[in-house]
Amino acid sequence: MIHYPHISGDIDAYEFHAEVALHFHCDDCGEHLECSVLDSDVEAPRPPWATREGRRGMMLGWYVPPLSPDGSLMRGCLCLSCARKRGLEIFRRDEAAA
Repeated sequence: MIHYPHISGDIDAYEFHAEVALHFHCDDCGEHLECSVLDSDVEAPRPPWATREGRRGMMLGWYVPPLSPDGSLMRGCLCLSCARKRGLEIFRRDEAAA
């Protein structure tokens, strides 16, 4: 079982995850969230598409670990239900500012 930090990564981690993986797949239960690509998304898989899809995953409660100290994407992803079972939290920008 992978050990995850208590709080997920910020939007940069989610954006990077969307850009590299093109979807969210729960390592525990196998739930899957496909990143949508519209006909107008000529920039996919780069930003702003990756930013939009990363934000969508974050807002839907998916857990993506923080980036490593050198800026690399860390392995793993969890759906909302599995993240809750593990007692993990999703990073919220407004909470970080407080």
